[in-house]
Amino acid sequence: MSYIIYSGQFEKGTQEQQKAFIQLFGSENIQYKFDFYFHWYNIIHEYGHCLCMHYGSDIVGLKQEFLVNRFAVSIWQYAGYENELNFLQKMMNEILQRIKDPVPNNMSFTDYYTQIWGTDEIMKVAVYGYFQFRNVQMALEKREDLETILGEMGIHK
Repeated sequence: MSYIIYSGQFEKGTQEQQKAFIQLFGSENIQYKFDFYFHWYNIIHEYGHCLCMHYGSDIVGLKQEFLVNRFAVSIWQYAGYENELNFLQKMMNEILQRIKDPVPNNMSFTDYYTQIWGTDEIMKVAVYGYFQFRNVQMALEKREDLETILGEMGIHK
């Protein structure tokens, strides 16, 4: 079985795409912030999905998204990248202040996304984007142990 991880390039995006990312990340150091999130953080997130598939994890869908974000944070923490994780957390906080929270006032984040997972609603860019950024922020707030996360993924010593 082979796995392919695709990642974008800010500089190759259309003007409309670049404008959307500038709205998310801010205009200052946009190339760095884009690369930092999508190439430093998100590639490890995607690698987490590959590991789940490779080891036959029965954790799928929404729960796997939570898991692989926790994995990405824990692997960078294990490797000693605290400053970078702190920078990422600051970025997530800033992004989440810029975008609208789609979660209804009478629902929790998890309940809302559990309800819409697998529907057309989750496919809306703003709804899915908020989900991922808030999910990353939650993983950064927890900063769990890598061994624990690997165990949840079905990877044991």
